[in-house]
Amino acid sequence: MELDEFGLPKAHPEASEEEIMRDPYAVVDKLSYAQCAGFEGASFSESQKLHPNFHVLWAAAFGNTCKAIVDTTGPALPGVHDNAIRLERRLKMLSLLPFLLLRKPPTDGKTKAKTLHPIISRRLRMFDRGEWKELINEFQEDCVTAQINRARKRHNHSMKDEQICRQAAELLSRLKVSKARKLLLSNGLGDPEDPSIIEQMKAKHPERKENISPLTNEEKAAERKGIDKEVFEEEIKRLETDKSPGLGGLRNEYLLALLMNKRRIVTESAAAAVDNFYELANLIVKVQLPEYFYTGFVATRLVPANKVNPKDLPPGETPDARPVNIGNALRRLVTRAYFDEGLVKIYNDILAPVQNGVGIKGGVSNTIFGVQAAMDSNPEFGIIQGDIKNGYNEVQRQSVLKEIKSYPALQDTVVFMQALRAPEAYIGMGYGINVKKAPFRCSEGEQQGAVESSFGFAIATIGAFKKLNETLKEHGGGVTAIMDDNYTIGPPKVIFEANKEFAEDLKEVGLSLQPNKSKCYIKEELRNEEWNNLRGNIPNGTIKNSNGEELHGISVCNIPIGSEDFVEEYLKQKLEKIKDGYETIQNILDPTRWANPEIPSRQMLWLLILISMQFMGDYWIRHLPPQLTNTFAEDIDKGIMSALKTCIGVDPSNWSDIALERLRLPIRFKGCGLRQLRDRRHAQFIGAVIASLPQLIDRNDEHGNAIKGRFNLPSIVDMLGANSFDTDNNEPWKHLFETRPDSSIARGFDEAWSHLTHNFQNVKSHEINTEKFLLEQTLHRAGRYGDGTVPKSVTHAATMELESQRAINLGQQIKNNLNRTEYPRQAYEAWTQMSACFLLSPPDDIGYMPDADMQMAFTTYLGLPCPVMATLAGRFFGKNGQVLDEYGANLAASTLPGGGHRRTHNRLVGLVMDMMKIAGVQSVSEAKNFLIGKISGPAIERYVQHHAQERDVRRSPWCMIPDLHAMNFPARNGAINDSGAISSGEAIFEMKTMTACISRYGNNNDNSLPANRRAKEVRREYARKFQKLDEKFDWENGTPGVFTQVQTRFVSNGIIPLVAGFWADVNEDFDKVIRTLARTAAATQEATHISPLTYTDRKGGAFPIMLQQFRRAIGVAIVRGNAELRRGRLHYVRPTKEEAYHAANSHHSNNKWKGSGKMGGSKAITTMVTMPLNNSGTDMTFMYIR
Repeated sequence: MELDEFGLPKAHPEASEEEIMRDPYAVVDKLSYAQCAGFEGASFSESQKLHPNFHVLWAAAFGNTCKAIVDTTGPALPGVHDNAIRLERRLKMLSLLPFLLLRKPPTDGKTKAKTLHPIISRRLRMFDRGEWKELINEFQEDCVTAQINRARKRHNHSMKDEQICRQAAELLSRLKVSKARKLLLSNGLGDPEDPSIIEQMKAKHPERKENISPLTNEEKAAERKGIDKEVFEEEIKRLETDKSPGLGGLRNEYLLALLMNKRRIVTESAAAAVDNFYELANLIVKVQLPEYFYTGFVATRLVPANKVNPKDLPPGETPDARPVNIGNALRRLVTRAYFDEGLVKIYNDILAPVQNGVGIKGGVSNTIFGVQAAMDSNPEFGIIQGDIKNGYNEVQRQSVLKEIKSYPALQDTVVFMQALRAPEAYIGMGYGINVKKAPFRCSEGEQQGAVESSFGFAIATIGAFKKLNETLKEHGGGVTAIMDDNYTIGPPKVIFEANKEFAEDLKEVGLSLQPNKSKCYIKEELRNEEWNNLRGNIPNGTIKNSNGEELHGISVCNIPIGSEDFVEEYLKQKLEKIKDGYETIQNILDPTRWANPEIPSRQMLWLLILISMQFMGDYWIRHLPPQLTNTFAEDIDKGIMSALKTCIGVDPSNWSDIALERLRLPIRFKGCGLRQLRDRRHAQFIGAVIASLPQLIDRNDEHGNAIKGRFNLPSIVDMLGANSFDTDNNEPWKHLFETRPDSSIARGFDEAWSHLTHNFQNVKSHEINTEKFLLEQTLHRAGRYGDGTVPKSVTHAATMELESQRAINLGQQIKNNLNRTEYPRQAYEAWTQMSACFLLSPPDDIGYMPDADMQMAFTTYLGLPCPVMATLAGRFFGKNGQVLDEYGANLAASTLPGGGHRRTHNRLVGLVMDMMKIAGVQSVSEAKNFLIGKISGPAIERYVQHHAQERDVRRSPWCMIPDLHAMNFPARNGAINDSGAISSGEAIFEMKTMTACISRYGNNNDNSLPANRRAKEVRREYARKFQKLDEKFDWENGTPGVFTQVQTRFVSNGIIPLVAGFWADVNEDFDKVIRTLARTAAATQEATHISPLTYTDRKGGAFPIMLQQFRRAIGVAIVRGNAELRRGRLHYVRPTKEEAYHAANSHHSNNKWKGSGKMGGSKAITTMVTMPLNNSGTDMTFMYIR
C-alpha cells in the first residue's frame, strides 16, 4: 500500500468490471483516501437538512457501509486473500458517503432546497440500486467543476446585514435563539487566504517537540475499553443540530437520522443502522482499524474567527483571529460516548481537588466561590492569576500519554488515546469548495474542541498542579484551576516562590508560565514595598477607569475580585459590551429597515429578548453579591426595555403598573416572562452560593459517606463550619453568620435572602404552610424546606414561590381596582394557555407573525392601547358614527360590511380539519346531510324536502349545518381498546369566534371563563335547534322527538363547541379536541417520521411535539386573525360621522357597484374626500360612491 504525505492511501488504478462484480466497493479504487475524506480539491458544501423522506435510504446506506467494515475486520471469508484492500475500500466509502450523496452542486450561487431535493433523492436511489460507479463519476466531475469555480470567484467572507437577518430568521424558525444571537453579534471570519491570518494560525499550531513513544507489547495486549450501547444511543439523541461539520461533510443531522421510530415501517438495513454503527464505533475505540484510518479520523477543518469586528478597525487592517478547529461529527460522537460516566469519574478522582475544568458539574462556580471564600477567610493572603502560554496547543502529547499510562485505572484507554494523538493531523482551512490545505499540521498540543482534549490537558498538568497545591497547603493556602486558568492563593512570601517552582514543573510537559501576563492581587493596606519586591515581574492586577485611575483586582473566570471600585469599574466595562451588543441587534433587526416579509424583525427581536438577551448579565449577578450588582442590573434592564421599545414600537415607560407587572411575570402566570435582572439577582446569587459553597469542604452524605471538598482550606473550613453541610444539619448557614458575618459572601447572602423573604411577605395573599415554602425559612435554614429537604434548584424554587404569590396578588389587585368592563381586566381574566402561544412561536410555517400583527398582538395580550389604533382614537366609523377606542376593540366588534370575522372562522375550521387529517379522522365542513341515515320515517323526508326548497340553507331557521362533521372522531380521549383499535364515533363541531365586547367578557369570570360560557350557550342553542326541528318536522311523535334523540348518536351527546376568543382564549372542549387529535396523530404511522431533526424546539416523543404544534397553529391563527380584522377595517375610520356613514354604506352589498359590462355604464356619483391619515398631517384621498 502506497501512502501520501499525510499517511493516507493513494489512489489505485481504476477497478475493472470483473473486480467491481466481485467487490462493489472497488468503485472507490480510483479515489485517494484524502479525496474521500474531503481534503482540498474534494470538498463541497453539504445539505444542512435531511428530509424525513430520505432518512430510510440514508440510514440503509450508512448502516450497510458500517456493517461491511465490521464484517471485513472479522475472519476472512473462504477464498478471500485481499482483506486489507477490501477494508480500505469500505473505509473510503464510509468517509466519502456524505459528500457522495448529500453534497450541494458546486455552483457559483446558492442552491435552494427545491433544487437540491430531487438531486439528493436521485443519488440516494441510485446508491440503493447499486449504481455506485455512476455516482463516483458524478463526484469526480463535480470536483473538477468546483476547482474551476473556486479559481474563478474568490469567496467573500463578510456578510451583509440582510444575509445575516435571513440566516438569523432561519435559526430562529427552529428556536436556535442562542445561535441566532451569536450570529448577529459575530465579528465574522478571517480570510483563510490572507497571509497574515495564516501566520497567526500557524503560530497557534507548533511543531511536535518530542516524538511519541511506541506502544509496548504489554500495552498492546491489555484489555481495551469499549462503548456501552445505551450510552452510545443516548449520545446520538443528544446531538445538537446546526453544528458546523468538519472535513467530509458529515453532520449531526445525518447521524440523528439513523434513529428510527420502533413503530415505523422501514427496511431491515435502515432498522439495523444504529446497531451496525455501534459495532463500528467499538472497532474504532478498540483500535481494530488500520493506522491510516485514525490519520483521517483526526483531520480537522480550521476556521479563523475574528476577535474584533473589522468594521471597528482602520481600512485595510487585518483583525487578530483565534483558531476554531472543527473535528468531524463521527469523531465527536464516538469520543463523547467513550468518555462515559465511569471514565469521567476515574479522571475526576485523579484530578481532584485542584482541577475543576473537567469531570464535575458547576466547576466554574466552585472555582469562583472558592477563591472568594479563601480571600474572605484570609484577608492577609495574596493571589496570583496565572497565565500559561498557548496552553492547549503547546502541551506535549508525549507528556499527556505518559501521564495516562502511569495510572492503572486508565490502562484500558491507552491504545485509543495514543491512536488519537499519534498522527500529525491534516488541517483544511475554509469551507465548502474553498477548503485549502493549511501550511502546517496539528502535530502538538490538544486539539481545542475535541472531547478528549480537556481530559488530556488536565492530566498532563495535574502533577505540577498537585505539587504546587501541596507546597501551599503547608502554609494554609492552595491552588484551584479551570483548565489552564489557575489561581494560586496563600501568604505572599509563599505564593511567588511556589509559582516559580510551578513554572519549572510545567516546562516538563512543554508548557511555559508567562509572569508578565499573569496578575496578582492583595488588599490595599498590604500592597507595600515588601509585596512589590516579592512579586517581581508579575504585574498587579489593575483596570483603568474613565479618569485614568488604576483600580486593583483580578478576574476569576471573568468575575472581578478586588476592591469595590475595581468590581464596579469591571462591571461597568462589561455592561458597555453587553449594551453594545443590544444596540447591534436592535440596529440589524430595526423593523423600519426591512419591508421583506421573510424577515419578521419584530418577532425575531422578541424571541431574542425573551430567550437570550435578558439573560446576558446572569453570569455576573449569579457570582457577585447583590450589593455590588445593583447598578449593573438596572442598566441591563434599561437596555432590555430599549430593545422592547424597538420591538413593539411602544415606550414601556408609559405603560400602566398592571401591564408592567404582567410583563415581568412568567408566561404560565399570565405574563410575558420578561423578568427584571435587578429583581432576579437575589435568587440567582442565593442559588449559586447554596450550590457551590458546600462543595468546597469535606462533608458527609445521608449515608454517612465522606465526600472530599474541592478547596478544603483550613481557613474556609473555619469560616463555613466543619459539619455545616452534613445532611443531618438543619441550619447549614448558622456557623458562617456566627463567625464571619462581615465577609463578602455572608453580607451578600444576608442581603439576598432578606430581600427575597421580605418581598415574599409583602405579596403572599393568604395563610400558607410554612413547611412547604423556602421563603418562609430563617436565614440559617436558607435553601431548605421545613422538613429539611433541599430542592434540585434553589434559584428556581425560590423564584417560583415569589412569582406565584405575585401573580395571585396581581389578580386580586386587578379585581379591586378595575371594573369588569375595562379592557385591561378583560385581557387578564380571559387568559388561557393558548393566549400566550404566539409569545414563544418561532417564525416558521405555522408560527410566523408579520411585523404589524406582532405589534398589535403583544399590546392586545397585555391589555394596552393598540399602537395602530391609538393614533386614530376619537374618530368615527360605521353608519351610527361610533367613536373608535384606543384598543380597536369596538371596531372589531361592530357589524360592518365585509367578511372579517368569517375569515378567521374559516381559517380555524381549516386548521382543525388538517389536524383531523393528520390524525386519520375523516371530516367534512358544513355537512348539510349529516342527519341522513340516522333518522327514518316521514320526519327526515320533510326535513330533506325543506332543505331542497331553501335558497340559502345556512340562514334557514329549520336547517342545521354544523361547521365540521367527523366520521371517526376518537372517543374517551383516544383510548385504545383491547383489540388495539381506537374507540371512535361520529362527532359534530361548531366553531365560534368572539370579539372583545362587554357582553362576552364583561361578566363574572371567577367561576367560568368567557370562552367556556360561550361554549355552554352554543350547546343550548343547538339543543333548541333540535327541539325546533322536532316541532317542525316530527310533530306526531311528541317531545322529545327523533331529532332531539339523535344527539346521543354523536360523541359528547351533541354538538362540540370550539370557541376562539379575542385574546386567543379557547374553551375547555377546544383544548380537549386538540389534545385528543394530537394523541391520536402521535399513534399513526406518519408520526413515526417525527424526529429531533424536524422539531428542535420541543423535547419528548411524538405526542408532546404534535400537541405543541397543534396548539401553536391554533393560537397564532387566532391572534393573527384578530389583528388582521382590526387592521382590515381601518378604511372605515373617518374624521367625521358623515364620512364614516358614507364609508360604511358604500361598502354594503346593496350599494356595491354593479356595472353593465361597459365602461362608463354606471351613473353613480363619485365624490372625492380628503382626510388626514394620521397625526403627522399626511393627506389620504379616497373615493366613495353615493
